[in-house]
Amino acid sequence: MDNNKKIIPIAQKSKGYIFLMIFAEVLFISGFVVLRFMSDGTMEKFVQAVCLLLGLGFLIHIIYLLLLPNDLICATEKGFVVKTVGNQELDIPFDQIIEVIQKNSQARSFQYPFGSIIIVTSDTRIRIRGISGVDKVKSKMVEIIATYKAKNASE
Repeated sequence: MDNNKKIIPIAQKSKGYIFLMIFAEVLFISGFVVLRFMSDGTMEKFVQAVCLLLGLGFLIHIIYLLLLPNDLICATEKGFVVKTVGNQELDIPFDQIIEVIQKNSQARSFQYPFGSIIIVTSDTRIRIRGISGVDKVKSKMVEIIATYKAKNASE
């Protein structure tokens, strides 16, 4: 991405999403530790291996969540830029976007203000998780796409 382009941040990383994920993973890890100590001698090695693998997987996921950039989706003059871990950027031109879908995270009947945005193009579906205020982000993205398409139609 060129540095001379005008970049507008659209979606921020949700701190509530990160907190809930870390809390759930710590709860699972502690549950596996308790399970490890409650197991009898016949399955002890298997339970230890499962606890170790799941604990490492959860630890890697926690590190991944913490390394996500703050601005997950930005808008440029020609399309959206989705940022991922390691400063990698995925450019999605406005012309290729068919639909923008929001999915709020929910637990039973309670709906959180964070969730994920799905950008549908003709050949892929790109899902960006952990976005704060998904309803506002979706409406802003739809507005930017409509403005771009109206501007191109008038030219």
